[in-house]
Amino acid sequence: TGVATKVYEERCGPGCKVVRIMPNTPMLVGEGMAVYCAGRFVTEGELDSVRGLLECCGKAERLPERLMDQVVAVTASSPAYVFVMIEAMADAAVRMGIGRDLSLRLAAQSVLGSARMALEAGRHPAELKDMVCSPAGTTIEAIASLERNGFRGILMEAMDACAKRAGELGKEG
Repeated sequence: TGVATKVYEERCGPGCKVVRIMPNTPMLVGEGMAVYCAGRFVTEGELDSVRGLLECCGKAERLPERLMDQVVAVTASSPAYVFVMIEAMADAAVRMGIGRDLSLRLAAQSVLGSARMALEAGRHPAELKDMVCSPAGTTIEAIASLERNGFRGILMEAMDACAKRAGELGKEG
């Protein structure tokens, strides 16, 4: 995290081929997201090979290197945010009387299904949220509580802190 391809090129010597990759842990179950960028000496054919390898474990996207510190916050670190959310959802369900194992399955499957909808529905997440929120209903009350408690802001601040730390790590190395 945070170390530019040129650092490795300089350390490894002239013509060293470097690809910087930022994967995430869902690659362990074939649903990962990896972002990559290339150093100066990597050919497009070699990058195609790298992409093919990464896609064996999920999805891969090429980005300019200037965005690699920021992408840490949205891909590499984000599974932890989702795991905390799933844990909180399950804890709330347990608090309401649902067993722990079932609570975890219900929460995790709901997140998985929601993620699939976000990817496949071709609609903005706000529109998908609105599909669930009935007028004067239960879901809009939950959304109002999330908004009152700063859910979006907290998540955005966490991602900003993550990206900032990624940049700091590059300077420390």
